[in-house]
Amino acid sequence: MKHYSTTEVEKLGLKVSENKLQEVRYTGVFDCAWKILKNEGILAFYKGLTPNLLKVFPSSGMFFLAYEHTLRFLNKP
Repeated sequence: MKHYSTTEVEKLGLKVSENKLQEVRYTGVFDCAWKILKNEGILAFYKGLTPNLLKVFPSSGMFFLAYEHTLRFLNKP
Protein backbone atom coordinates (compact mmCIF):
# COMPACT_ATOMS: atom_id res chain seq x y z
CA MET A 1 0.00 0.00 0.00
CA LYS A 2 1.42 3.37 -1.01
CA HIS A 3 1.22 6.25 1.43
CA TYR A 4 1.09 9.81 0.17
CA SER A 5 2.23 12.95 1.93
CA THR A 6 -0.12 15.90 2.34
CA THR A 7 1.61 17.85 -0.42
CA GLU A 8 1.43 14.91 -2.84
CA VAL A 9 -2.29 14.57 -2.21
CA GLU A 10 -2.85 18.29 -2.75
CA LYS A 11 -0.89 18.12 -6.03
CA LEU A 12 -3.36 15.49 -7.20
CA GLY A 13 -6.14 18.01 -6.58
CA LEU A 14 -7.63 16.16 -3.64
CA LYS A 15 -8.78 17.78 -0.44
CA VAL A 16 -6.82 16.96 2.69
CA SER A 17 -8.82 17.04 5.90
CA GLU A 18 -7.15 18.64 8.88
CA ASN A 19 -9.87 17.42 11.18
CA LYS A 20 -11.06 13.86 11.79
CA LEU A 21 -14.66 15.11 11.65
CA GLN A 22 -14.16 16.14 8.00
CA GLU A 23 -13.27 12.59 6.94
CA VAL A 24 -15.70 10.43 5.02
CA ARG A 25 -18.37 8.88 7.21
CA TYR A 26 -20.67 6.06 6.24
CA THR A 27 -24.24 5.91 7.49
CA GLY A 28 -24.66 2.22 6.72
CA VAL A 29 -23.82 -0.67 4.41
CA PHE A 30 -25.77 0.69 1.45
CA ASP A 31 -24.21 4.14 1.84
CA CYS A 32 -20.75 2.55 1.90
CA ALA A 33 -21.49 0.43 -1.19
CA TRP A 34 -22.89 3.44 -3.04
CA LYS A 35 -19.83 5.59 -2.26
CA ILE A 36 -17.46 2.81 -3.37
CA LEU A 37 -19.43 2.34 -6.60
CA LYS A 38 -19.56 6.08 -7.28
CA ASN A 39 -15.91 6.84 -6.48
CA GLU A 40 -14.06 3.69 -7.57
CA GLY A 41 -16.37 1.85 -9.97
CA ILE A 42 -17.82 -1.64 -10.04
CA LEU A 43 -14.41 -3.35 -10.21
CA ALA A 44 -13.60 -2.08 -6.70
CA PHE A 45 -15.86 -4.79 -5.30
CA TYR A 46 -13.66 -7.47 -6.91
CA LYS A 47 -10.21 -6.19 -5.89
CA GLY A 48 -9.41 -9.16 -3.64
CA LEU A 49 -10.89 -11.86 -5.86
CA THR A 50 -7.69 -13.03 -7.58
CA PRO A 51 -5.60 -13.53 -4.43
CA ASN A 52 -8.53 -15.26 -2.75
CA LEU A 53 -8.97 -17.67 -5.66
CA LEU A 54 -5.24 -18.39 -5.65
CA LYS A 55 -5.62 -19.34 -1.99
CA VAL A 56 -8.91 -21.27 -2.13
CA PHE A 57 -8.40 -23.54 -5.15
CA PRO A 58 -5.20 -25.26 -3.95
CA SER A 59 -6.49 -25.65 -0.40
CA SER A 60 -9.80 -27.10 -1.61
CA GLY A 61 -7.94 -29.51 -3.86
CA MET A 62 -5.75 -30.68 -0.99
CA PHE A 63 -8.80 -31.11 1.24
CA PHE A 64 -10.64 -33.30 -1.25
CA LEU A 65 -7.48 -35.29 -2.01
CA ALA A 66 -7.04 -36.05 1.70
CA TYR A 67 -10.77 -36.81 2.01
CA GLU A 68 -10.73 -39.32 -0.84
CA HIS A 69 -7.61 -41.06 0.48
CA THR A 70 -9.13 -41.24 3.96
CA LEU A 71 -12.30 -42.83 2.56
CA ARG A 72 -10.25 -45.41 0.64
CA PHE A 73 -8.19 -46.21 3.73
CA LEU A 74 -11.25 -46.66 5.97
CA ASN A 75 -13.12 -48.84 3.46
CA LYS A 76 -10.32 -51.37 2.99
CA PRO A 77 -11.01 -54.81 4.51
